[in-house]
This record gives sequence, C-alpha cells and structure tokens, in this order.
Amino acid sequence: MIDEPFDPASPDLRATRLNPEAGAHPIPEDPREIAAALRASERVLAQYPYLLMRFGERGRRFADSDTAWLVTLVRHPPRRVNAQTAWLGEVLASRGIPRILLERHLVVLAEELRRVDTIRAEDADKLSVAAETLAARRRAWIEDAQLATIARSFEQRLDDTWRERLPNSAEMIVSAVADEADGLTEAVSSTLGWLTDAERFPPAWIAAVEGALAQARASLKRLK
Repeated sequence: MIDEPFDPASPDLRATRLNPEAGAHPIPEDPREIAAALRASERVLAQYPYLLMRFGERGRRFADSDTAWLVTLVRHPPRRVNAQTAWLGEVLASRGIPRILLERHLVVLAEELRRVDTIRAEDADKLSVAAETLAARRRAWIEDAQLATIARSFEQRLDDTWRERLPNSAEMIVSAVADEADGLTEAVSSTLGWLTDAERFPPAWIAAVEGALAQARASLKRLK
C-alpha cells in the first residue's frame, strides 16, 4: 500500500507557504533547496507549456509546492522515494498530467539539487532512480522508439504555430495511453478530453491528437 504523501510529524515548513491551496505536506527549511525546487518547476513549465495553458497560475503554484515537497523526499530511503513518487504520478495522471511529466520533472529536479551544497549527490540520485522507475512502467507498454515515431508523425500533421505553442504533446498522449494500460483508467480521458476540445483547438490539431492516440493504442504491447 502506498504511503500518505507527507509525514505529519515532520518539522519542515508546510507547502502552504508557497501555495495557500496546498495540503499540509512539508517543504524544505533551507532557502537554497526551495530555490532549487522553484528553478526546476520553472524549467518543467517551460518544457511543457500545456501545464500553464491548461491550469494557469494555479497550476504554477501547485507545481512549485509539489516540487518543494519532492525535495524533502531525498533524505528518505529509496523505497519510500519510489513509493511517494508512484503515488504522486497516479494522482497527477488522473487529473490530466500524464506520468511522463513527473518523470521529466524528477530528472530536472535532481539536476538542480546536485548544485545545492546541503544535498548529497547520492540523495539527489534517488530522484533520478524514481524517474527511471516511472519510465520503465511506460516502456513496458510502449517503447521509446515507438514514442519517437508517433511524435514525428504528430508534428508532421501540424503547422509551425501549433508545433511551437504546445511542444511535447505527442509524448504526453503516448504516456497517457501507457498510463491507462498500466491501470490508471482516467489517464487518457482526463488528458485527451482537453486536448480535443473543439472550442479551444482547430480541426487540424484535433485530427493530429486523435491520430497520435490511435497510433499509441496500436503500439501497446500485449503483456502476458
């Protein structure tokens, strides 16, 4: 059973310092660690404009508070880090944020934490391992080579405007399909419902999304 996402006995600061809507989970006390979390959050938001386009500034606040909480995990044993990130991935996937975004987020956060004096390299590495664990679940259903093929096909269907406006959308679609196959039943509907909204997107975009979805479903492995 996956643990709860915070330790009520922790002496750390609470996430409400960064996000009034966040829960009571802890964030680091050291300002250098918080700064690293915010840098990582900003990098991921830049890599995936989808997050701000869909969730706005409220999404930014949750990205910041969630990232700060992730920093507190690195001083726990790897098993707990993996359990907690698995829990967060499931929550996010059900809310329209495929697990590949958390996977990338953990990699970026590990990079930022390796630049902080208070974090040991081997502790930052725990996040990289957690990212690879998420990636392994995705690859169990759809290989990276297939993801790359689907992404190329997706981009070929779009003009430059939409390729630049929402980069990395194809990998989110593929991840959502893999997440659904892995048992997260709302992963596709919570993401694709927004990406195919005719009031928000032109027909060519919606056709490209639906094409990528069909390719991803056709690429699923049949696990024994």
